[in-house]
Amino acid sequence: MNPNALTRIETDILWLTKEIGPRPAFSSEVRLATLGIRDRLTDVGWTPQFVHLSNNLITCSGTGSIVLLAHSDTVAGSPGALDNAVGVATLIEMGRQHLGEDLCLGFPAQEELGLIGARHLVEQIDTWHPDPTQIRLVLSLDLVGHGTLSVTGLNTQWDDSSLHTLLDNTNIYSEYGYQVVSRLLPTMERSDHAPFANAGYRTAHLLGRNEYGITPNYHMTTDNSYDQEAVIFLEEQLNIILDTEWSSPQTASILNTSTTLGTFIFPGWMVWCLLLGAILLGVQQLYQKNWSMRSSALAFISSLVLAAFASVISIIGLLPYTTQEIATQHLYGLSNTGWWMGSLFFLPLLVLFFFFEHHKRLFPGTATGWWGMYTLGLLFIDPVLALPWAVSTFLSWFHPLLGLLGVGYWLQPNILRELATHGLLPPIAWFLLGLLCWPALLCNYSKPVDDNPTNITS
Repeated sequence: MNPNALTRIETDILWLTKEIGPRPAFSSEVRLATLGIRDRLTDVGWTPQFVHLSNNLITCSGTGSIVLLAHSDTVAGSPGALDNAVGVATLIEMGRQHLGEDLCLGFPAQEELGLIGARHLVEQIDTWHPDPTQIRLVLSLDLVGHGTLSVTGLNTQWDDSSLHTLLDNTNIYSEYGYQVVSRLLPTMERSDHAPFANAGYRTAHLLGRNEYGITPNYHMTTDNSYDQEAVIFLEEQLNIILDTEWSSPQTASILNTSTTLGTFIFPGWMVWCLLLGAILLGVQQLYQKNWSMRSSALAFISSLVLAAFASVISIIGLLPYTTQEIATQHLYGLSNTGWWMGSLFFLPLLVLFFFFEHHKRLFPGTATGWWGMYTLGLLFIDPVLALPWAVSTFLSWFHPLLGLLGVGYWLQPNILRELATHGLLPPIAWFLLGLLCWPALLCNYSKPVDDNPTNITS
């Protein structure tokens, strides 16, 4: 990265967070920030325009095939370093470096009030974009400038080719859970790319993720710092994206099943082989085993009871909580109980109970068969969602408890935290995820064995 570029970005971050400060919608501060963004872009040769709203700013050059977005407003009281001064300052720098290229730079207004500016940009796209049919990628920057640069918003429009274009050319991290949520719940996307995604454009959202997920200072008065190395990395990755040739977007399809695992792409054909193999193995195991519906039901109930017990431990406040939970409390008014650590109690309890009931041979059945059926059922919802259950099916064939390595992904404290922070899972309801794990209690034998057989003598 050019040292001068970093200096310019940091100067603009300081201008937004220190000189101006909090920039809530309709305030004089956000108006001052927007006019400053306009002037900085005008000074280097761009021609910004306002779309429908006084602070809804965008500018394009060339064909505008890539659209970069970073909202200029903050919540009341927050200086908004990560949300979203780093994103705004970095986009201004992209304007300095890429004038005349096929690029649009947008600074939507009123993002914090429900993506209002971005909605107007989509509704009136013909008034500001040179040719909307030429758009290849819409990318929003929000909560960048800390942690690991990650991508979300990879919905069913992202086929194998476009995923490779993104992840093979960059070092951006893709969390599997984010991809699942983006595919299943596209209306839950929470940044300015969402209205463009709903209109059929290929979109994504860049954000930073630390060991707790998103920043613990989210929408807080303490959102006043950033990581310089993360800013450098962001600038480098954006330049790579702008220098990459993007194909025309494909039609969204649930059959686009290439799965992202960090920086690795699990190809769609391999996903389907794994899913179909797991289903066949599950059916075969159910057919061969003399399994009992009664013991399966008891295993299901036992798993929920153990999960509920672990949940009570967290609800009554026996577990430590973190700064990330303070942000969740701020957003949803929830008490700080350390609830997401409850899964760390549940899984050991499940393992201990397994050895107890295995010794007593209480639940004859087939973990492999039931996880294969889970795979089949979830396949009809979304093949990518079904993938952990397919992994559990194969692993449980060696030992029932190994199946937890697949579905246990959704019980990681960090994953539970992010589901709650994004409003997808009420913290007090996490124990319901215990129903994911009950097949691990089945002992993979056909029927109870008589431990005291009658002696037969000649």
